[in-house]
Amino acid sequence: MRLLPILKPAEWEGLAHGARAHLWLGTPDFPLVFVGYAWENGDELTYVTRQGSEHDETDDLIGQAFDNLEAYDTPFETVETNGARLLVSAGRPFAAERVMSEGFMLGVHAELGSDRVVVSIPKRGSMLASAWDSPREARTTIVSLHLEAWRSAGHSEYITDHLIVFEMGLLAGTLSVTADGVVEGWS
Repeated sequence: MRLLPILKPAEWEGLAHGARAHLWLGTPDFPLVFVGYAWENGDELTYVTRQGSEHDETDDLIGQAFDNLEAYDTPFETVETNGARLLVSAGRPFAAERVMSEGFMLGVHAELGSDRVVVSIPKRGSMLASAWDSPREARTTIVSLHLEAWRSAGHSEYITDHLIVFEMGLLAGTLSVTADGVVEGWS
């Protein structure tokens, strides 16, 4: 068994049941994504709760969870489309969670040759990244793939309908995507 951080949407019912979590994207008034913590045992996840847990909620446990995430192998594939290179990691456990790893994201920046990247993590097991300055046609493809994955996600799979911006491995902001694929602020 190993402890891992798990990305969950703002509507995650685990919060109401006392799951140990903190806000990762958004604000307290407009939360987007939380990080929960779960013990991985094969295909099963057992979430850590604030009270009544057999495991203490210490900084050591959170540190352990992120150390375990660093050690998780989630390779990505490079895809060329519409004049841009995209990095894809799909169908792999914790592919979305790896964006919380600064080391992993620095590898994404290096592979794309860009200090600023846009990332899609619409559902568990899915990550798509592109350089900020990708051509318009490539951005349209990225947004279409993001929306398709978001819409196809089951209740226990979806994470966020927002795109995430990273600068030099660190979270720098989000981009809102409308239902018809319009993204304001990504030019």
